[in-house]
Amino acid sequence: MSIYGHTEHDVYWSDAEMSRFLERHEKGWSPEKYRYAKRIYKQLAAAITKWIDDCGLFIFGFLVRELWTSVVKAAEAEEAEKLEDEIWVSSIFHFNINVMKPRKESLRRAILAAEQAQTKE
Repeated sequence: MSIYGHTEHDVYWSDAEMSRFLERHEKGWSPEKYRYAKRIYKQLAAAITKWIDDCGLFIFGFLVRELWTSVVKAAEAEEAEKLEDEIWVSSIFHFNINVMKPRKESLRRAILAAEQAQTKE
């Protein structure tokens, strides 16, 4: 759990990782809570890992959408600016490249704005 992006997901559930987790939180927990966390550690670690991944996906998607919105606004504001056909996004955790393409309505709005700017001239 302490190393986000770790490729060996079973390491999160190892005995050594469990000991580190429990030692980190032992002082603030009652003995009951400590025993409970130790008993359900694998389920707890899986839930925490999923939560971290879900947060990362949400933030990643939000930032890519904000970037794309900025690209569309730039294309609408500057008649000479061309709307990007796609944006390539990578991650520090994986070697994948995610290709982000515009939704049809975003592309259509940008094209209409460019056409309107040309007809005004």
